Amino acid sequence: MSTPAAGPDAGAAAILSPAALEFVQDLNRRLGPRRDEVLARRVLRRDEAGRTGSLDFLPGTAGIRDADWVVPPAPRSPGPSSGSGSTVQCRFRTVSR
Repeated sequence: MSTPAAGPDAGAAAILSPAALEFVQDLNRRLGPRRDEVLARRVLRRDEAGRTGSLDFLPGTAGIRDADWVVPPAPRSPGPSSGSGSTVQCRFRTVSR
């Protein structure tokens, strides 16, 4: 078994195959600049929200936000007394190492 290389990718090299590492590195090369741009915009947006105390939403979504919303009642929980519906049972198991 070979020893993973030291450095920033040492942890990744210990768990990813060379092909997977190459794939992730390629994604970073291609998408890294865009990711950095989006993250920088996020910081600006967060700072603006902190400074103004409000979030501005897209004008095109105002109709959705201003609409009258009606939410149906929650369904009745099935149980032994209801006699209908399905029941989900969960079982937990303690595993010692």
